[in-house]
Amino acid sequence: MELQAYIPSLTEVQNLAHAGFSGEEIAGLFTVKRLYHQGAYHESTAEYKRLEFVRWLYQQGGLQS
Repeated sequence: MELQAYIPSLTEVQNLAHAGFSGEEIAGLFTVKRLYHQGAYHESTAEYKRLEFVRWLYQQGGLQS
C-alpha cells in the first residue's frame, strides 16, 4: 500500500504563519511530518532491534563486557 502524498491545507499553513513560522520553516515542518509518516523517524529499525537484542542478551548473562 503506497502512502498518499500529504498536501497541507491552507488553514494549516496560515496557522503556522500566524504562530510566527517563516515560509521556509513551515516547509521544513511538513517535510519532517512526511518523513515521519514514511517511517524515517521510527525507532524500530533493524539496527535498533539488534541493539535491543544485545542489551537483553547482556542482561541475561549471555555476554560479558
